[in-house]
Amino acid sequence: MSSFEKTLADAEKKRKKLVKIRKGLERKLDASKSDIHSLEHKISCAEIDSNGLEVLLEVETSESWGAKTRRAIHLKKIEKNVDEIDRFIERYEERQRSLDDKAKDSNN
Repeated sequence: MSSFEKTLADAEKKRKKLVKIRKGLERKLDASKSDIHSLEHKISCAEIDSNGLEVLLEVETSESWGAKTRRAIHLKKIEKNVDEIDRFIERYEERQRSLDDKAKDSNN
């Protein structure tokens, strides 16, 4: 085997090794992308319920490396829930006053 053939064979071995490494890295990259998409989906679907107020988080992600996220809180949804809670409290207080009045009347 001539030195040219040996050099050619060595270059082919190195090429095959690099192809194998590249395919391994591509598999890891694809797995990482899948994990990122799964997490983005979970974040975008997240709903937080705190003290009776439901806050929906809308998450926008960029396609760039190290995807930056921006969360927009839907204030109208919060205000609507606060109004509903206020109405519930008012109805509860009215019922409580009515029951107190009935209790006083029955005692007299």
